[in-house]
Amino acid sequence: MATTLKLTWDKVTRRWCKVYKGHKLYLGYGKSKSDLKSYQLALEQFDIKRADIDREAEASKPYQAEYADAIRLRQEMLKWLDLEQENREQYDLYPTILALDAESDRTDWPTWQQEHDRLAKEIERLNLDASRVKPPKLGEPGFLPIDPLAYRPQEQREFWNERIDALRSYQRWTQAKDPANTLEANVDQFLKERAAQARAGKIAAKRYDCCRRDLEIFKKHIGPLPIEQFSGKQLTSFHTHLLAKISQGNYSKAYAKTILTDVKHFTTWLWEQEVIEQLPRNFKRLSIDLDTTTPQTIPIKTVKTLVKGATGPVKLYILLMLNCGFTQKDIADLLQTEVNWETGHISRKRSKTKKRETCPVVNYKLWPETFRLLKEYRSNDPTLALVNDRGNPLRQLALKDDDKLKTNDSIRKALVVLCDELNITQPAPKLFRKTSSTLIYNAKQFRGLDGLFLGHAPDSVATTNYNAVGETILDEAIDYLGQQYGIEQEMLLM
Repeated sequence: MATTLKLTWDKVTRRWCKVYKGHKLYLGYGKSKSDLKSYQLALEQFDIKRADIDREAEASKPYQAEYADAIRLRQEMLKWLDLEQENREQYDLYPTILALDAESDRTDWPTWQQEHDRLAKEIERLNLDASRVKPPKLGEPGFLPIDPLAYRPQEQREFWNERIDALRSYQRWTQAKDPANTLEANVDQFLKERAAQARAGKIAAKRYDCCRRDLEIFKKHIGPLPIEQFSGKQLTSFHTHLLAKISQGNYSKAYAKTILTDVKHFTTWLWEQEVIEQLPRNFKRLSIDLDTTTPQTIPIKTVKTLVKGATGPVKLYILLMLNCGFTQKDIADLLQTEVNWETGHISRKRSKTKKRETCPVVNYKLWPETFRLLKEYRSNDPTLALVNDRGNPLRQLALKDDDKLKTNDSIRKALVVLCDELNITQPAPKLFRKTSSTLIYNAKQFRGLDGLFLGHAPDSVATTNYNAVGETILDEAIDYLGQQYGIEQEMLLM
């Protein structure tokens, strides 16, 4: 690690931190000041948070919008001069510009070069003056009109207004003819980058597929649009569209919020790639709030019916979800080395959070029936503890060559078949996990262990840095779950 650190190491909380523009930023935990991996991760977090603070500060400056409009107008005037002097063939097909161009040769106006140089200097000064609290007043030293046309003769103002209107029309016309300059083309490029990240393992394949689905909805709603016309108006329109879908009962609030989040990520990407000059002013204001609801669980009676009616591998899947709070991915990812085949315990991190240092390795005591079935259906695969009939992972998510998601979930399929046989509405697999954690939380003697059961990161400094998790701490809580589900009684009757 370099001798000069950009971040500060907090010995007490064992975290990296940084004070930036009055903000105290906490950037993640580490083992020590010499922990290079945690330092690099913290630096990445700092870059992200610093960009957010800078963007917010820039947008909140007084007269920032006025300066941005003034600079944009001068840039359009320079664009006109460039076209007129050097590249007339670029717009010869557009008759309005040619008609106006016939009036441009005026001997009583500044020459092309004088006008070009003056506008370039004004843009440079405006960029520097944008940091001021307010523009200087007329007559003050360093005065510079914000509107470049405000103090010109009426005839010159009319001349430039006509040309700028014509230039904007021409740009809209050419952009509509060029597919690369459309909103749709930029969405496609953004999704290509996300697909590459999914193939490299930086994001989940399912996360990419959801992003692709959400942005397809966005593209369909907005329609063909030159990218330079993309603004807060389109975001407001789409936000209103999502709210209408919620009120009509077509979308849940959670689903609509996910769609809006992906659209905002795309908008931020446009800004980061310098496709748009600034984020729309309504970017932060547009949101969808979720209702506070009681966590959904499966009735105990239904759980008992499923456990009693299940046989073979599907019974093992249900027991693992109840016994260890596993999802389908956790079951599919279970390694041979994570199971103690002598004592009947599983020690592992959740698949979803295995890369997070703060998340614990949890030791789960298996119910006798869970352990018996696990040994019975243990695979011959040297790595995975369980596989399907073809020897493949129980759950596979991968992108095909066309960037479409290919899924194969043997666990969900088996659960669907069982529920059909028992004439029971199929519960979402994750509800087994929620049901067990809720039972632990509601039992006073075990309250506080529900987070550990779920494999969540500790929520206090003491738990993170001072209190080691005992290997048997969950044993009694897991026995309690078995009693609530009638697992022991059901086993004795077999």
